[in-house]
Amino acid sequence: MKQHKVQHSHQPIEEALLATNQSLRNEVVALMLDIAALREIHERPASSRSFGMSREQNTPRVALRRIHS
Repeated sequence: MKQHKVQHSHQPIEEALLATNQSLRNEVVALMLDIAALREIHERPASSRSFGMSREQNTPRVALRRIHS
């Protein structure tokens, strides 16, 4: 019995991979920015740190909300 090969277009797969790749790149950039913000907060002298909800302290939490939502 002879089997016929079905010709499938690889274009949808390639488009999905490109979209996933771009999405992952965006996530990596967001994480790098979050890490930079955390380093900046950590490297400040303790006396100059603000314990309020400042923009710098809130920024890394955006990534956590994005992951858990």
